[in-house]
Amino acid sequence: IRETTKMSVIGSALALHACNVAGVGDAVLRREPSTAEINQCRKNLIKSMSDKSVTSQEAFEKGISAAVIDLARVLKPSLGSEEEKILSSRTPAVMKGDDPVIKLLDNRMRLVFCEMMSWTPDDRDRMPTRMSTGRQLRVQGSDDGHSAKTISSQFQAAAKEKFMHRGFAFYATELAEASLTATKVINLAF
Repeated sequence: IRETTKMSVIGSALALHACNVAGVGDAVLRREPSTAEINQCRKNLIKSMSDKSVTSQEAFEKGISAAVIDLARVLKPSLGSEEEKILSSRTPAVMKGDDPVIKLLDNRMRLVFCEMMSWTPDDRDRMPTRMSTGRQLRVQGSDDGHSAKTISSQFQAAAKEKFMHRGFAFYATELAEASLTATKVINLAF
């Protein structure tokens, strides 16, 4: 959970910087579903942030900077060298926690997790959609159209919406899964 949240805060801050440098709003990150190019950039950023084979901090930051610049190029194909320098200088600041955006996102992350720990489903969603008695036999491959949402799927949908609203659209799915796991751990403890 900690690794996911740490990577998401850093990645979201870098993605927001890429959006600002590219001159587009963060709404492009909130599109559902996102484009294949943006998804690939997200995967590349995750890969570069979790690369343990890098020998120096400088090479590590360079790899992450390259991934962020690639994202900015997807958002703005005519990205200039000055804009690349801005992104390259922002990456070490974000990685060290000196960037104001990362501090803001870190506080937001804590708030969203606290809110999600006390989440409860609506009462209408907790009731079965229909009542029946006896044993139901299902033929393989058939669906009667009455499949109800599980509490977990409702929680993940609510968490994803909150994370997207608070600036974590780039990693909303991963954060929703992490908050669900955290909630399950807390509920087991009490």
